[in-house]
Amino acid sequence: MYAYSFDGYWKDVGTVSSLWEAHMDMLGERPALDLNDESWRIYSRHENLAPQHIGPGAVVQNASITEGCEIHGTVIDSVIGTGVTIMAGAYVKDAVLMSGVTVGRDAKVEYAILDGDVSVGDGASIGRPKEEASGITVVGMATSVPSGYVIGDGEMITEIKEERAQ
Repeated sequence: MYAYSFDGYWKDVGTVSSLWEAHMDMLGERPALDLNDESWRIYSRHENLAPQHIGPGAVVQNASITEGCEIHGTVIDSVIGTGVTIMAGAYVKDAVLMSGVTVGRDAKVEYAILDGDVSVGDGASIGRPKEEASGITVVGMATSVPSGYVIGDGEMITEIKEERAQ
């Protein structure tokens, strides 16, 4: 057995909180995980997509937005995965949106992790402001959140039953 000294970035992402924190470590003026560090190459099997499109009415502050995204709403302090669409009037803050997520018009996503291919309907609300929330809200892969539906803070949702939809 051999041991090697390691001085770089490492984080155990075995909990929802640590997964969210690891994504947030990529944001800010001096991120703990600096994706622009030329001495630390990133190798990936990522497919090449068109560059992101930030619409004329969009607001983006302290966010990482990857290729293939369409941003027409507001994105603050968030990490946005490949091919995400955020419609006009939508508000995303303190969130991690994995690949293929769609956030509908006037929907709100705060202090949350949305797994891949989640669809958030127009006017739906997921989570609460980080300062008020009891925990991170998680929406599981390929879940469709109906228009106007509300998912409270700290909930973990993997499917939505029709009778609960509003």
